[in-house]
Amino acid sequence: MGACPHAWRHHLQHRGRMWATSPAFRRQLFLLRSLAPTCADGGCASSSSLQVHAMSAASAAAGPVYEAGAEAVVRRITPPLDRARHKGQAGKIAVIGGCREYTGAPYFAAISALKVGADLSHVFCTKDAATVIKSYSPELIVHPILEESYSVKDDERESVSSSILAEIAKWMERFDCIVVGPGLGRDSFLMDCVSNIMRHARQANIPTVIDGDGLFLITNDIGLVEDNFLPS
Repeated sequence: MGACPHAWRHHLQHRGRMWATSPAFRRQLFLLRSLAPTCADGGCASSSSLQVHAMSAASAAAGPVYEAGAEAVVRRITPPLDRARHKGQAGKIAVIGGCREYTGAPYFAAISALKVGADLSHVFCTKDAATVIKSYSPELIVHPILEESYSVKDDERESVSSSILAEIAKWMERFDCIVVGPGLGRDSFLMDCVSNIMRHARQANIPTVIDGDGLFLITNDIGLVEDNFLPS
């Protein structure tokens, strides 16, 4: 015997309400609105822009649920391929993060950049994390130059910090964007080094995405991002 239509309708309404109030839905909605700022709740200004459709999830009680075509989203954020381009012209990304406890997050951030079209993806991490991250994929360029407190003597901290910044500065102007925080951890010396890297990136006008422990870092030093411009 088939399921009662009323019970099935109630089930759909419940699922709709759960989805409409979930953090995943709110993040998706924010992403879609960011990708399509010209779209109103009922649709887009033109058929060529990203299509966002407002619909009811089984009932009005579920609230508006926004559905976007996956292909449209991917096309919007993926650089177009061109036979005339050479390696690097579709994007060069650097992930600043990865320590002995956390190696997965920087890998996923870096490999995701490659999967959506970037040409080159670098990871700047601690020496303990480098071999592990490199073993995940030969496509990533891994730089084992960051240090944590346990491996640096107190009287060497300033010189080591300067050396780390100088090494990353050699690469900085090559990048179209840096991602700060995935797998960074909360070691005090490492946090200080990354703060200096962020200041250098800001001076060099390199767009910066902050994630993971990078959010903890800026929470304790909002000046790192205060008055940053948003690239159009």
